[in-house]
Amino acid sequence: MLSEKHTKYFGEFLRVNEDGHLEIEDLDAVHMVETRGTPLFVYSERTIRLNYTRLYST
Repeated sequence: MLSEKHTKYFGEFLRVNEDGHLEIEDLDAVHMVETRGTPLFVYSERTIRLNYTRLYST
């Protein structure tokens, strides 16, 4: 799991799994690269929605 310090910068939907791979919304980034190739751009829908809510709920 990312430390609190890193979560602040990388978002709450990222973590490092037991294999040491980055996971984005529970999807293994290494697996995505292996199956889809590079370059690979990944957007977190949950992060986008959360940021939208934060922006427009005030």
